[in-house]
Amino acid sequence: MRGSFALYFLFPRKALGNLAIVLAVFSIVLGTAIIQIAISVTTGFEKQIQSKITGFVSDVQITNYFSEALDTLQPLGLPPHFCKSIMQLNSNVQSCYPYLQRSAILKSSSFLEGIELKGINSEWDSTFIYRSLKKGRLIRWVAGKVSNEILVSSKIADKLVLDVGDKVRLYFWEREKVRVRVVNICGIYETGLLEFDQRMVFCDIQMLQKLLGWQPHQYQGIEIQLKKPNSSQERINFAAQINAQLGTSCKAYAADELYQDIFQWLSLQHQHVFFILVFMIIVAIINMASAMIILIIEKISFIGLLKALGASNFFIQKLFLFQAFIIISLSVLGGNLVATLLLSIQQKFQFITMDPDAYFVKTVPVDWPLFEFLKANLIVITSSTLAMFIPTIYITKIQPATALKVS
Repeated sequence: MRGSFALYFLFPRKALGNLAIVLAVFSIVLGTAIIQIAISVTTGFEKQIQSKITGFVSDVQITNYFSEALDTLQPLGLPPHFCKSIMQLNSNVQSCYPYLQRSAILKSSSFLEGIELKGINSEWDSTFIYRSLKKGRLIRWVAGKVSNEILVSSKIADKLVLDVGDKVRLYFWEREKVRVRVVNICGIYETGLLEFDQRMVFCDIQMLQKLLGWQPHQYQGIEIQLKKPNSSQERINFAAQINAQLGTSCKAYAADELYQDIFQWLSLQHQHVFFILVFMIIVAIINMASAMIILIIEKISFIGLLKALGASNFFIQKLFLFQAFIIISLSVLGGNLVATLLLSIQQKFQFITMDPDAYFVKTVPVDWPLFEFLKANLIVITSSTLAMFIPTIYITKIQPATALKVS
């Protein structure tokens, strides 16, 4: 009863309308919104880039040990049924398929360009490239025949002035001879990953197998796609699980190992969110502490009255801490509403764009990691409320007689 009576007098209109309170509330709302937006954009950015990389090279890739150091390309020494055993090894495997990659020169009627030709078959997980198609279609597979169709990126198509349906020539240097293949462009894709878009072309794996004189069951490596969503740790753990089943001639690599520089760069983005979180909490604490001191000074006579009635310092401090908790919590809620509104608008209309050549995405990505949002809210509320204990120490210095005389 005594606490309820005291709380009633801690929320006068004058105090709530005080400029210091308004500034404190505004800083917490703004800071919370910035934190939530930073978390959303960073998480969305990381997921999109990871999805694009694993779309090109898969989640886990099996190749020969030190394949880049070999003078000539060697087929992977695994049995033809290996993919089936991989699918049985882990229920999280979505697809498993062979690939063969070879350097070549792509020539149009007027221009030529060095490319990486990646041979795949009908088992290839084309989900990512299908979503990235700008024109045309995927390679059409015909049983018992070698497809002469290729998929090129918009970067390559623009350089060579190519379009869907155009015939082009592929030049290979093989066995000390230049070999030529005439192929048709069936589709043009664009992913925004400049490192891949500038050089990667997809074709039928049988074309490269015939070029190398390999049998249909021989290939350079195996790519394994895991069911989405998956994490970096899941990919690394699964690669280790496969390596336990392999011999000494080949090895499984997670995409995180093959492109460490990109994945490490993505992990650094989380540090930016941490610094934003710390900075915004400091700003919120400073503004809220100023407001709390003003509230205490405004209520100095009321504090003296409570002490005269026998209230302890800690009891009065708790009243002001509870008031601070209410203000901070409502402000954090307001910040969440502002962030949700802005993120929803960006997700729907995508009005904030980016340079895909520099950032790999066309628009600012949005994600909704609810657990991360909740964790940030708890950190802001808890740290800011606990910090308010410092300005309430002033309450212990107030003497009842002096406070009542001032009133």
